[in-house]
Parts: sequence; C-alpha cells; structure tokens
Amino acid sequence: MTDENKIRFVRCFVTKLLTYANGIEPDNYTEIEKIMAKSAENNYRIVDTIAVVVDSPLFREE
Repeated sequence: MTDENKIRFVRCFVTKLLTYANGIEPDNYTEIEKIMAKSAENNYRIVDTIAVVVDSPLFREE
C-alpha cells in the first residue's frame, strides 16, 4: 500500500467512524485534519487512530 493510499484509507476510516458515532457525516475538515496529523505521529496505527477520534470534539458532537 502506498503512503497516499494509506492516508486516504485512514481519512475514510475516521470519517466513517465519526459518521457511525454521531449519525451524521462530519463537515469540520479542519478537525479531521488534526485527527489525521495525530494519527500520523503514531504511523496510522488503528488503535491509536481510534483513541484520537474518541478524544476529539467531533466524536462528542450532536
């Protein structure tokens, strides 16, 4: 998997996880990019990515 594909996959995963958690697709792309940056710090490990998503303000959005 290329780096570009990995980033696209993780961004899609983050978006879908937030959509599932909140019932609506997130539209705050700035926050999604912050999540992606924190996930990149941990080499996009799935467990760390989920933790960053759950800790983000987007996860608690109504």
